[in-house]
Amino acid sequence: MWRLKHKLSHRKFSEAKSRIHNENLTQVVTFPTRICNNKGTLIDSIFLDNAKFQNLSVHSFDSSLSDHVAQILTLKNITVPLQKYTHTSKTRIMDDKSIANFQSHLRKEAWNSVYNSEYVNEMFNNFQCILIKHFEIIHNQTLAGLPKG
Repeated sequence: MWRLKHKLSHRKFSEAKSRIHNENLTQVVTFPTRICNNKGTLIDSIFLDNAKFQNLSVHSFDSSLSDHVAQILTLKNITVPLQKYTHTSKTRIMDDKSIANFQSHLRKEAWNSVYNSEYVNEMFNNFQCILIKHFEIIHNQTLAGLPKG
């Protein structure tokens, strides 16, 4: 909520806070999700409906692959009604050739928007956008839909 408050004007923050309250949502992550220079910030949010999800736990998982800590959300005692739907699976081909191609794309990237940013969050967001753009280009998804019944 703190990050949201500082990114938005007072009016917009009040509107967002009111909407969250009206939808009966609660922020369930209470630990720092980004660690940088021995300082922690909670920048990854998970909001859940209080009425639907009361028996839950949230834990951190540090993979040491980035400065972000993953959140593991466990919802307990949930009953989901069975419905007829189409199951879609997504597949990405990640072999030695595509990984080498991905690395080549990243090496050729100028990264100016990352290096020229004044603010760490802007820098990270620019980095993430560039990374995702190249990842999606190289490792595009194949979708397959199967009727479930």
